[in-house]
Amino acid sequence: MQGTNSMTKAINFTAVIVALAATGTPTTVHARQSLDHVRLGPAAVNPEFNLEYHHTHPGLINTRVFAAPEHRRRSAALIQTAVTGLNAHSLTSAVEPTLPSPPSPGTTSPSLNRGVIIPTDFGADPTGKTDASVSLAAAIKALLQLGDTTDFQGRVDLGGAVLDLAGGRYLISEPLLFPSGYANFRVQRGTLIASKAFPPTAEMYMLQIGGNDCNSTSGGKSNKNCVTNVGVQQVTIDGVGVAWGGLLVLNTMDANIGPAITVTGFSGVGISLAGTGAGYIHEAWLGQFKPGDPTPRQDATATAILLDNHEHDCDVTNVIVFSGKVGVNSTNGANRIQGVHTWNLAGRQGGVGIVLWSGGGRVQQSYLDFAPLQIRRNQWAGVHGDDPHTEALAMVEGNFFLGTSTIILTAALNNTALSGLIVTGNTFNTNDGGNSTFVLDEGEGRSFVAVHDVVIENNEASTEVVAAGKFSTRATMTAPVADNALRVTLNYSNALIFGPKIGIDPASVKCWLSSPTAVPLSTITSGNVVTVVLGAAPAGAPPVAGSVTCAVDQARRTAAGH
Repeated sequence: MQGTNSMTKAINFTAVIVALAATGTPTTVHARQSLDHVRLGPAAVNPEFNLEYHHTHPGLINTRVFAAPEHRRRSAALIQTAVTGLNAHSLTSAVEPTLPSPPSPGTTSPSLNRGVIIPTDFGADPTGKTDASVSLAAAIKALLQLGDTTDFQGRVDLGGAVLDLAGGRYLISEPLLFPSGYANFRVQRGTLIASKAFPPTAEMYMLQIGGNDCNSTSGGKSNKNCVTNVGVQQVTIDGVGVAWGGLLVLNTMDANIGPAITVTGFSGVGISLAGTGAGYIHEAWLGQFKPGDPTPRQDATATAILLDNHEHDCDVTNVIVFSGKVGVNSTNGANRIQGVHTWNLAGRQGGVGIVLWSGGGRVQQSYLDFAPLQIRRNQWAGVHGDDPHTEALAMVEGNFFLGTSTIILTAALNNTALSGLIVTGNTFNTNDGGNSTFVLDEGEGRSFVAVHDVVIENNEASTEVVAAGKFSTRATMTAPVADNALRVTLNYSNALIFGPKIGIDPASVKCWLSSPTAVPLSTITSGNVVTVVLGAAPAGAPPVAGSVTCAVDQARRTAAGH
């Protein structure tokens, strides 16, 4: 929307819905219920004007596109009615509003004065038929020249400037780069398509924001904050199977990626946030292969979302990953993954829905659809597993695991400790037999030797999953006590995640007897087996009979507080 003095000249479509028919179908315009329907067919369009105005002035209507004076007056009246409460001059007579004319070929768009850069003003082809790389680079250069102030860290503040793709489809043969040293800008509303000439080079992305060259001259305090306050909204990035990467946001603070982001056709990574923090990816759809692509799903090689190189304090929420080998890979424990549906390559075919690469982070209210969650731990536990230090904390709660989806605990080192992990309130459902709730990934010199400060319990599973193995680190079992029995043995091997090498923490064992006769109890713990020793019944008392119940925990507690 333009300034107050120009409110009678142009009105945003959000204030008045005006559909201009460019084809043979008449269009009905509704501004308010009290207005009569206004029908404007193709015969009413002034041939002097075309839709270029709407590309260069997105969201605005030019009444002069109408040939007949009556249509001009009626469209102007609709605009005037929509601008309720404004002290604008009257449009009820035959006077038509004065709007800025569309730019002549080769001139700069008036949108430049509003901080909006439109690639077509620089010669870019919005149909996707010819290469627009040079024109887009020129548009980006023009946008970067809009700032005339710097922030406290030396970055050029672009004042919310926008690279508006205006619904165009732009073919590119080289990456588009927003360099270090800038702040406060957006990219929105359009499609970027890799041409056959786009380099398939690894680590090369179609759109990159930020870089590794941040210094006191370019702006930004350090390489952690080269760019700040940026957004990418309503953008589709299609690598068409040629480009390695879609979008890279590098060393950039406060990046808002979404809503309405679609990234497809990448062979390496769809979206990567790397090097700093406070990023947000939301309302996005990603897939290495487009829906309906005949390429076999097992041919997937790519990762949809990668939070890498110490990227932290990031949220990935309300995202669907519909193809790829890995859905989301987060390498820092300060990131949160919430409301993510990973529908990529199934676990039985080598796919992973979500990876917590360093073992830390939060996965909440997500849907892992045949693709597992992998928690990878590389914390050394000491030679004898006696180092209680916790390097990473992780929480997995409220998620839904379907089909062959499960939780994989990976030991990245020999003598690996699992610590600081909470897994609770999740549901597992499958009609695909043989799936268990947890799988241990050990071998080739990698193993878990210690478990401390871990809570895995209160997860629910369907009948098929329970039959295959519902596991936890805490378990409760009950066994009958025969008359005057001296010992009762409870074997927890089919309920606990870890084998006898980890075993049950003896200090955690709590047992109680259900019997008309009370006797003292003591326990002997070996691996995942608890033997309850019953004391002698008092003289004259009934025989000890009934049942004994024990609750156990495989995780050693390093603090008294619960």
